[in-house]
Amino acid sequence: AEERFWAGPNRIPLWLQYQGESLPWLRSLGVTGLLLNKLPSEEQLAKLQSADLSAICPPPSHPVEIADNLAPVIQGWLVGAALDGKQADLARQQADRVAALEHKLARPLVGEALEQYWNFSRIADEVIVPVPDPNSAGTEASKQAWLSRKLATVRQRGQGWVSINAGLSPAIDEQYQQALAVVDPELALQAEPVINPLGMRLQAVKAVAAGARGILFRTQKPLAVHSSTERATVAALRWMNNEMN
Repeated sequence: AEERFWAGPNRIPLWLQYQGESLPWLRSLGVTGLLLNKLPSEEQLAKLQSADLSAICPPPSHPVEIADNLAPVIQGWLVGAALDGKQADLARQQADRVAALEHKLARPLVGEALEQYWNFSRIADEVIVPVPDPNSAGTEASKQAWLSRKLATVRQRGQGWVSINAGLSPAIDEQYQQALAVVDPELALQAEPVINPLGMRLQAVKAVAAGARGILFRTQKPLAVHSSTERATVAALRWMNNEMN
């Protein structure tokens, strides 16, 4: 099965949580699709299509008309992010809403889950598994084994996608800034956010090794190249794209 995957034209898609960046620029970094927080307008769909980007977004809350030439831009309907057991009914409601759409808008259901992966894989076609944070408790071996097990569960129906934070946890960055303020208050005023581009790349490599066949990068703010830290994160994304190719 692995040989068939790698010998074919398939390529692991790189999805990005969209924060308003330039679409052609994101495509040049190797991003293949965007996770949107709402249904795009036809004008936005046309811009995505022009940039050769796909989209995953929440399903429409009311009947909509989408031009036949633009509808293929939408590759999936998002039924929930950071889903836990309490949100299972909400995810089912979203799935029912999608089932009522006209046939030309039929798309796979995508959901990011924090637990109950088997249950959510019965609701969504593609369940995204968050990669364990490098700073979370447990050994690297145990976290890798956990990720492999969860991907094996969700790949019974889907391809096996993971989500990775493009930056460190905001809590870790806040701790760093507070510690720096005690050590050197003047430097703290000029300090840039903490990043870990090589760690982000390592998480992607480990995810692929665990069986991931799609990667969604989560961001806290728009990607940019105004500072050294921002340029390092963007360089890591471009680097990973080249490696995937």
